[in-house]
Formats: sequence, structure tokens, C-alpha cells
Amino acid sequence: MPLTQPSARWLAGPICAFGLSAAAAFAAPPDAPQVTVGADIKQLQFDWQIQTRSNYYELWFKADNGSSPVKLSEQVPWRPRALTRVSGHLLDWQQARYFVKACNPSGCGQSAQLGVEDLMFDAVGYFKASQTRVAGAFGVAMALSEDGQTMAVVANGDPSTGADEHGTVAVYVFAKSGSQWRQQARLVPNPSHLDNGETPAISCRRSRRRAALASGSSGSSVTRLSPGTLDWSIPLLAQM
Repeated sequence: MPLTQPSARWLAGPICAFGLSAAAAFAAPPDAPQVTVGADIKQLQFDWQIQTRSNYYELWFKADNGSSPVKLSEQVPWRPRALTRVSGHLLDWQQARYFVKACNPSGCGQSAQLGVEDLMFDAVGYFKASQTRVAGAFGVAMALSEDGQTMAVVANGDPSTGADEHGTVAVYVFAKSGSQWRQQARLVPNPSHLDNGETPAISCRRSRRRAALASGSSGSSVTRLSPGTLDWSIPLLAQM
């Protein structure tokens, strides 16, 4: 049967049990772990080497300079890694600090406090067009479906074969699958429907079986996206 966190404290590491010396139960506290931190979307990951004499590890968090540290999680001694979820708009990226303790019944060795300011963009994440250009204005307009599963983003300086130095308008469609977003389509309007440099107004909706993208100042042009295929019902937008 898997060990629970509390039982792992006393059954792992140097403890006084099954004939081991009683002195082992009072071994010196573990050394301070050397911790590294990385980021993924909405989470931070802390890694360190296994510390001898450790019965368990603790991840601690200090929200800002005026806050007291709080324990976020506890790890068994054979798992020198901790993950914690973060909200990019709520965390004080400049002042937040994290540290790890390696502990046994005699005490804990504490790592240096780690700042995470440099990891903000990695944790927040970002969308990037499949075709990039300096001053491409990707994100000048966007729309998100009500269920949060489909997003359309306009770039009105997008690169395109034969485009002038100012680029052209393109609409990028992203769909969410699980926890990942993927670009599903890149759409460009018929030049006769847009004035040079005009940014189309867009809206996005998604039903259980398909999504629909409306573009143009009148909002009457619709492109439907069926699961696994793209069904262009209106010629204003063309797949590229």
C-alpha cells in the first residue's frame, strides 16, 4: 500500500526502528538543499538533489516583503521536486519568494530564498503567429468564444507573398485541446472587402460540434470550423 505523507516522515530516513541505533533518530538536520526553479503555463517547478538524512521536504512561499512565509506542500524524501500553481495576474512577481526545507526529527536545512520575476512570461504564456513580422500588430483585435475553447486574433501587419511593406491583414484561429492551445487556421480577407490597413471586427462562438468566426464591419461573414476539418462557408476569408 502506498505510504501517506505523514507515515513517510517516520518510515524513511534514519529513524529508531527495527534494531537501528537510537542515536540515529537524533541525527543532525539535513544540509540546505540547492534549489533551481523553472516555469510552465500557470505553474512553477522546483528541483533539488536528494539530501542525506532527510525524512521529508517542504516548499514554502513568501508573498511579499511584509508577509510571513507559509508552507505550500510537503514531499516524500525520494521525490526532490515540487510543483505549485500560480496566477500570473495575482502573484507579486517582484517580491514573491520561495524556499525549500529538507527536514528530519532533529530539524531542517533551508535553501536560499528564490525570486521568480524572470519567469513571469514563461508562467503567463503567450500566443504567437505562425508567420511573424516586425510591427506585424498581432493582437490588434481578438475574440474569444464563450466557452473559452476557441480564439481568433487579428494581425493587421501580417507578412504575405506580394504584400506591400505594411503587410496585410490576417486572422489566426486557435483552438484549445486539453491544456494546450494550437493554431488551427490562418485566414486572410479578400482584398476587395477591406480598405488598406483596415482592421476587421471579429467575433467568435463555439457550439458543441463546431465553431464559427464572424469577420468584417457588418459581422455578416462567417467561417465555420468543424471538428477535424475547416469548412469555409463565406469567401471573405480564405485559408492560407
